[in-house]
Amino acid sequence: MSKVILILFYLYLLNPSIAFANSSNDSFAIIKLLPLVFVFLFFYLFIFRPQYKKTKEHKKLLNSLKKGDTIITIGGLYAKVITIQGSIINAKIADKVYVNIAKQAISVVIQDMNHNPHHTTTK
Repeated sequence: MSKVILILFYLYLLNPSIAFANSSNDSFAIIKLLPLVFVFLFFYLFIFRPQYKKTKEHKKLLNSLKKGDTIITIGGLYAKVITIQGSIINAKIADKVYVNIAKQAISVVIQDMNHNPHHTTTK
């Protein structure tokens, strides 16, 4: 989708006579570009920037990971970090049960196993 917008934007910038073939007055050519500018601004403010912030926060979370942290994977698996070897994490999910998890598959780091950030329990 963003590639299509960029192609249209370049089309307007490089050859405005193609984009405005029926335009008899060149002073209104800038005004006709405003909708395209607003669409680009909308995509930047509401799609690209929030996704960039989310990616940056997730990368910060992964870099701050340390031995002993309790994690939740994107698959919903609760585990405790045992070792970190590059992009692979060795984690304990039960007594004598260890798994290797890709670092990018970690969704959340939690402080204690009793706290579930996704659901609240009622008694």
